[in-house]
Amino acid sequence: MTKILEGENAPYLGRVKRFHVQPFDKDDTLKLVYKCINNKPISAEALDLLFTLSSGHPFYTVAIISAAKIISNSSAIINKPSVEEAFISELIGGTLDSHCNYLFDTSLSRVRSDAFLKEILRELCSGEASLTELSARVGRSTGYLSLPLRNLYNLDLIDRKNKRYYIADHILEIWLRTVYGQNEPNVDIIRRNIAENYREYIAALSTEIGVYFESYMREMLQKFAGQEYEGIRLPRFTSVQGGINVFDESGEVFGKSANIEIDALCQGDENWVCEFKYRKRSVSKKDITLFIKKKDLLERKLNLKIHRMLYVAKSGFSEQALNSDAWCLTFWQLNKLRAMLNMVKIPTPQ
Repeated sequence: MTKILEGENAPYLGRVKRFHVQPFDKDDTLKLVYKCINNKPISAEALDLLFTLSSGHPFYTVAIISAAKIISNSSAIINKPSVEEAFISELIGGTLDSHCNYLFDTSLSRVRSDAFLKEILRELCSGEASLTELSARVGRSTGYLSLPLRNLYNLDLIDRKNKRYYIADHILEIWLRTVYGQNEPNVDIIRRNIAENYREYIAALSTEIGVYFESYMREMLQKFAGQEYEGIRLPRFTSVQGGINVFDESGEVFGKSANIEIDALCQGDENWVCEFKYRKRSVSKKDITLFIKKKDLLERKLNLKIHRMLYVAKSGFSEQALNSDAWCLTFWQLNKLRAMLNMVKIPTPQ
């Protein structure tokens, strides 16, 4: 294709502009995902894992989410396990496998000394290395490695940080380590690589107190088992899904098309939707009205009856909010509930 478009005898010479599509940020990735899944709801954990695996690369995003949609065909929501299974199936004999094969075999074959370049990549797939370490691994002088490393860098296959080289594309890295040349690719190693990448992503997010608070709350909801608290029965939930993303194409929540996220969807004896706010502004009647609209949208999208709305807020609620249909919990009330569930209390804000 390059020769057709840019060769000296090409009919399009001088009329074609080359540009590289940059990785998407998380918001743009979500927009792309919605186009691929026809606005089917997707959990925040599934989206986080997808973004971690694809790094915002449009091709990888489409390949993984398209497979995840098929895998989750019988479910109303695309969840994290569906994305994980989609990644593995596409990496072993699927679209990602074909793509990595092309990068490693066809693309490199156009470069001089491609066999040695492949050897370098196979060494780097086991982990980053300095020039000296790589020289010892491949048995060549550091001077001999200069040109091959430059070629791999120009092909965007490797990068360097703090004088250490590594494979820039971690999907290619996983493929080389677990699939290439294997009669039976090691699925357990692939799963472990996914889990490690995901843990790194979550570790980065855990510095955000709001994200940590949401995780804390979902842990509490999983402790519900039919207990009574202030006249309310706490139903047993078989599923507590964090962060459900739904596309509101008709604008019924905000008056315009937008992504809508629910902090938690709990399903079991009853179905609950939950909103958690860790901020310095109290929750108003307007906030509750938006929450009700989100609940109505989710009911319609999932064809699911929602029995209760739970709203937990760090800075409390207005009087109108407290008199709404949502069950509103301040931190003081929340700590009473957590004490009943034998869980560690969270600090009450001053």
